[in-house]
Amino acid sequence: MDAATDQEFYPRPPDVTEVQERAIHRKACELVAAAVLEQEPSQDSTLQDAASQRLMGCFLTLKRQGQLRGCCGVTGKPQTLLQSLETVSVATAIQDMRFPPVSPRELAYLEVTVSLLHGFRPLTSRGEDRLQEVLVGQHGLRIQLGSATGILLPNVATEMNLDAEGFLQHVCQKARLSPDAWKDGSSRILTFHSYIIGGDFPLNLAADVATSSPPLYTSNELKLLVQHCYSNLQSLSSGATPSYYAPNCPDAMVNGVGVQLRDTPAGTLNFSTLSLRPGVPLQSTLFQVCELLAKSLAEAGIRKEALEETQLGVTILTDPVMHGSVSDVDLRGLDTQHRACLVKEGDQSAWNYQPALSTAELVNKSVQTIKITNPQVAQVFSLAVQSSHSEVSVSNTARPHAGSSIRSPAVAGSFYPSDSAELDDLISNFLTDPSPKKRNYSAVMVPHAGLKYSGAIAAAVFQHVEFPETIIILGPKHTRLGVNWAVAPHDAWSIPGSTVAADPVLANRFVDAIADLQLDAGAHAQEHAIEVELPFLAKLAPQSRIVGMALGGGDFQFCRQFSEGLSQVLKELPTPPLLVISSDMNHFASDAENRRLDDIALQAMETLHPSKLYDTIMHQKITMCGMVPAVIVMETLRLLGNLTTCQRMAYGTSADVSGDTTRVVGYAGMAFS
Repeated sequence: MDAATDQEFYPRPPDVTEVQERAIHRKACELVAAAVLEQEPSQDSTLQDAASQRLMGCFLTLKRQGQLRGCCGVTGKPQTLLQSLETVSVATAIQDMRFPPVSPRELAYLEVTVSLLHGFRPLTSRGEDRLQEVLVGQHGLRIQLGSATGILLPNVATEMNLDAEGFLQHVCQKARLSPDAWKDGSSRILTFHSYIIGGDFPLNLAADVATSSPPLYTSNELKLLVQHCYSNLQSLSSGATPSYYAPNCPDAMVNGVGVQLRDTPAGTLNFSTLSLRPGVPLQSTLFQVCELLAKSLAEAGIRKEALEETQLGVTILTDPVMHGSVSDVDLRGLDTQHRACLVKEGDQSAWNYQPALSTAELVNKSVQTIKITNPQVAQVFSLAVQSSHSEVSVSNTARPHAGSSIRSPAVAGSFYPSDSAELDDLISNFLTDPSPKKRNYSAVMVPHAGLKYSGAIAAAVFQHVEFPETIIILGPKHTRLGVNWAVAPHDAWSIPGSTVAADPVLANRFVDAIADLQLDAGAHAQEHAIEVELPFLAKLAPQSRIVGMALGGGDFQFCRQFSEGLSQVLKELPTPPLLVISSDMNHFASDAENRRLDDIALQAMETLHPSKLYDTIMHQKITMCGMVPAVIVMETLRLLGNLTTCQRMAYGTSADVSGDTTRVVGYAGMAFS
């Protein structure tokens, strides 16, 4: 596109009549249906004489009840309208890697929008002046910087309530660039217009689609798979050679495979695997699942002879259908007689096949299984089921475990020195104030990056704190290990040269008072957000006990509920503890942009309104990793009547140490009283 002339940018909108619009929309729907059904599209390609019109870009957007189901497009070279439709329809229906391919069952519920792009024009200004050239609601944006490109349609800005600057930042992020890359003089930004043709998927087209395809396997083939798995379990349990493929049973790509073994001495054992995209080969995946099941049996001490008293079942999942988010679920097409309901939030998932339940009951069962914390993020799917069991319930959630009495250091030697003398010298060098004035703060916020980058900021806060007997550190959960909301169960924390006492009794009280919080060593095993603060506390507060919480994501309602339980426990303590928010600020923008975004977040924090902080960070897309801990601590202090002042004590970015201003992380030290 860079070499195109003004004429090639097609400044005028496409010249189409209402009749041609209807033909274009129907043709897009026909192409989507053909791609979904793996059929040849109809040969009527005149589009009422509009097929040969030339375009510089075309996008097709599929939505279901207003929620995005797929969106792909072509830009950069002239194509006919028909060529563009053929490309984008297939891509959106089955090739958008963000979603599973569209199922035939979904067609009747889709809204289909064709966007014909025209009027591409490069921004002629540079830097901040580019803001004046972007007309929100009229312009789409395309950015190119080096090999990175990104494009957003005009409706994105209005749907997300963005101003010109926010729109430019979002198109940069779409290209995986820094949010302020639009200011870079070497970036090329084009505005364009979009001619919109939209409407529901035609019911007469959807009525021609079979919504209940024949089962992938016959009942006899399913019995063969059950017998095959049972035979393999016996072989694997006795050291005999298993059979990798079930004879007389075809292989196929499926989206889920599960093996359930009931009535074992260890209860029911469920092992399964899911892949909504691209799917998994049934036979080899079934063997891998059986291997995991055999290993579990061996660990439980269940011998081959005991298998004779068990009941084995095989479940096959295919044809994934999206039903929206938990907060805005569309249950149309979810037939509980033949489909399972899957709910996913982050790394957690649960699926249930229970024909006796209603659709709403089936969704609620899956939601409750994994204890959803952000209904707007958690997604609902259904999948076609073939199972030798009449009911199946499977959850993929971490299970808490107690771990050892002393939590060993995980990031010594990387985030800070592993040599105790070297670590002590480093901490001492950070504590530069020879006679600091100390205060009884109710809470502080300190960063948790490698100490050479963030240690000076943390020290500027910690050296001015009068530490009580109990310190509660709330940090984000950076790893996938363990449960999502975990308080450390250990008796002590170990770092090079020191052991810091914990408070398992208080940790148990928090678990009793806060819904979904669990004692779990797994979540803390490799987590650095708490560990990086311990060298300072070992030196400055050696008599204090440390309670550490690693918190996954959650919406504001979750934060508020967490704070209510936390505040109830704190009210009962004889001496108020110090609450420590362990958090870095924005990640990986340029130094100037990072400082701008961090200042926005810190100003929101200084309003003393936890909801303001949450809304600001979410709206501005500020990547402050400890947002949830910060909101929880502020809301807890508000409930306790202790949120009256918020003071900035230190601020910096990684560029202050590295000198690299192109991609930085921000660090702030804050104190609350």
